[in-house]
Amino acid sequence: MTKFWVPDAFRPNNDEEAEEHRQRLLRNFQMAFPDREVTVTYNLPGFSKPGEIKDALHIFEGQSGRVHVCEDRVILERRKPSCLNFFSSFPRESKSIPIDSIRAIQLSPPEKLGRSGFIHFVVIGGKENISRVAEARTDENCVSFVGRQLMPSAQKVQDLIHDMKRRSAIGSLFVADEIRKLKDLLDEGVLTLAEFEFQKKKLLES
Repeated sequence: MTKFWVPDAFRPNNDEEAEEHRQRLLRNFQMAFPDREVTVTYNLPGFSKPGEIKDALHIFEGQSGRVHVCEDRVILERRKPSCLNFFSSFPRESKSIPIDSIRAIQLSPPEKLGRSGFIHFVVIGGKENISRVAEARTDENCVSFVGRQLMPSAQKVQDLIHDMKRRSAIGSLFVADEIRKLKDLLDEGVLTLAEFEFQKKKLLES
């Protein structure tokens, strides 16, 4: 039996339309491989199933993989760089990137003539800039996509992460300010060193 796997990004939202789409693909593959028994299934093998990552705030389905935006991290599920055929059960790779380690997000939209777009997460030790789609397909911190209709979903990835980093920065400034106040109280003799360290630890862990 030959199994063909279709990314969820290609699955129509309506269940009836999705089944019609699957049957149409199945007929096409049966015509292409008349001497084989074939099946067509949605969701790529090795990828998480819908709803499996419970704390995902947003899921972006791209051409080369999937992006899960969570409260404290981004999970990239990608087809390995050499696997360019959607409908083959090639091995996958998964990577978790802490939100705090994302320095910037490069979002390149697809062009009308079929050129893919991509989302690139700039992290310490990774590439600062991706200039070509070929690079995006092989970079472990990138997910490429086709179709300008996917831009709003890609933009939401960028917006969510920017908002989380902004809130984290505001929280860090608050903690730093509170620690300075505690240090002043320590210097004035109002707090003991043990009390200062206890309150400081509570702030850093909050």
